[in-house]
Amino acid sequence: MSDIQGALEEYSRGDDGPEIATRAGTKKRNKPLEIARDSRRMTLAEILKVKECRELFWWLLTELGPMQSPMAFAQSGTDVHRTMFNAGRADAGRLLLAEITAAAPDAYLLMLKEEQERKNA
Repeated sequence: MSDIQGALEEYSRGDDGPEIATRAGTKKRNKPLEIARDSRRMTLAEILKVKECRELFWWLLTELGPMQSPMAFAQSGTDVHRTMFNAGRADAGRLLLAEITAAAPDAYLLMLKEEQERKNA
């Protein structure tokens, strides 16, 4: 696997950024990936300051179901295709939840509180 492929895989997993060996044998951070990640998270943190945006992200999280079991059952047993589809949705939800908590650690708790207030209203 090339250094670029490895860097992209680590970036997509949300790691702090890959270390790449230089000719001198020392390690350095991949600054463009770190800058892109930090910029994305700063933008998300600003978006999450708006109540209507938090409601949208809450709706996305509830639709994606990151905390739900992906298992789907049909009359004849387990529906494998639906289970795989649900697993993909849940994985996307976990990615979104990870980005939300990395960008604004208190935002998810605030969204939970706002959802509870909507239910009690």
